[in-house]
Amino acid sequence: MQLHFVYATAARDAVIAGRLDAVQQPLNALAKAQPSSDLSNDWLPWLQDMQVTAQEGARSNTLGQAAQSIATLATACGECHRTTGGGQHRASDSARSYSSEEKRGLAEKMARHQFSADALWMGLVGPDHKAWSAGAAALMNISVPGLADVHGVPAAEDRRASGAGSLQGKVDPRLPAADAATAEAQRGNVDLDVAMRDLRELGARADQAKTAREKQVIYAQLITRCGDCHSALKLAIPGKHRRVEITADKLVITEKIQFDFDTATIKPESYPLLQEIAEAINSNPRLHKISIEGHTDSAGEAAYNLKLSKNRAAAVLQHLTQQAVDAQRLTATGFGEERPIASNDDAEGMEANRRVELIIIEQDMPKRTYEIDPATRRGQLLDERSPQQQ
Repeated sequence: MQLHFVYATAARDAVIAGRLDAVQQPLNALAKAQPSSDLSNDWLPWLQDMQVTAQEGARSNTLGQAAQSIATLATACGECHRTTGGGQHRASDSARSYSSEEKRGLAEKMARHQFSADALWMGLVGPDHKAWSAGAAALMNISVPGLADVHGVPAAEDRRASGAGSLQGKVDPRLPAADAATAEAQRGNVDLDVAMRDLRELGARADQAKTAREKQVIYAQLITRCGDCHSALKLAIPGKHRRVEITADKLVITEKIQFDFDTATIKPESYPLLQEIAEAINSNPRLHKISIEGHTDSAGEAAYNLKLSKNRAAAVLQHLTQQAVDAQRLTATGFGEERPIASNDDAEGMEANRRVELIIIEQDMPKRTYEIDPATRRGQLLDERSPQQQ
């Protein structure tokens, strides 16, 4: 289940960052995800729906299409969790109050948007009403300089709590011409005042939303609006669109490490991804040993594919050691065409099979304390301690 969340969130972050090119891989991986040991049989229908939706989303031609599939995935996850009693989340973290005291101007707005996207996401996936309400309130209270509602009342930040109702009235679509204070913020072909107005309206609609379907539509519109804006303005999203996540048994990379055709030469466009992998390993000392494993499709001779996969794994190991990763923590091997994750009968399956994986083979595990509900036989996490705290 954790792996499903990792891939879905990676696809969502790619849309928010305005990177349609980065949506396909995590959704394809989600479409091919197999039931894990922590899923009971009553989850299987939901898993099948998730796979179909992810497959459709991977074929998206626009950010809007991808956003709709991702919002549908999140809603399905929330309905599955609600129905089966699954899903672990911490509402107190995702629904924390938002404060704009430390930031001003565009930086404050971006931080608010990031919080809203995360809180509303947890509201869908949880499902978590408190998180959804917190995200809606953060959007609803966006400040739009010079903008007034239909009654002429300034639509400045009003700090309304969630549940306070809609805005004073329908926001007037006629915006004043940019003045010196806002001219610097208007770049590319996006008017940020218009974007802020749209997000305020989405926040007000989110605050009024009652059904999962309404929330799904609003969330798709939100992340599409964010992605279009970031793409047009060529804005990088600090800390978002993470491509490396640590799960119980592997480092999940939501973009592929790319190589020159038929060689073990890593393409320069994969250097930033490898840097993120190195940072993830170096910042987690509990990971003692990681196996870098190369795989190929079935085209060509099996012996040649085995050698190519080993050489590619070795190239990744060498690159990571150049990024200050201790070589003693890494091993490299290749399996050639022996372990496909998809059919080699079509181009899409062959592309999926050409990959490098990072498997955790030795680590310090945290100690978790659970309480079992005798009525439902489900466990509730009471405490989690790192090896250093034990």
